[in-house]
Amino acid sequence: MTKRCFAAAALVLLLAFVASSPAQVANTSLRGTVTDPSGAVIPGAKVTISNAANGQKFTASADAAGGYVFAAIPPARYTITAAATGF
Repeated sequence: MTKRCFAAAALVLLLAFVASSPAQVANTSLRGTVTDPSGAVIPGAKVTISNAANGQKFTASADAAGGYVFAAIPPARYTITAAATGF
C-alpha cells in the first residue's frame, strides 16, 4: 500500500466516523403569559405544548401572574394549549 493510498483510506475512515457521530442539539426554552381575550392574566392555567412531529408533550402551570416556563425542551414545532376552570 502506498503512502497516498494509506492517507486516502485514513481520510475515508475519518469521514465515516464523523458522519456516524450523533449531532449535538442544544435544548431551548419557551416562556409566556396566559391571558383571556380582555388581556387579564389567568393564574393556575394548565399549559401544554405538543411536538407536532412525534406527539411528545410537556405541561406547566401558570404562576400567580399567568406566567409559564418550559425549560430545556428540544427544538421542534409545538402546538400550545392552555386550560383553566371557567375557560
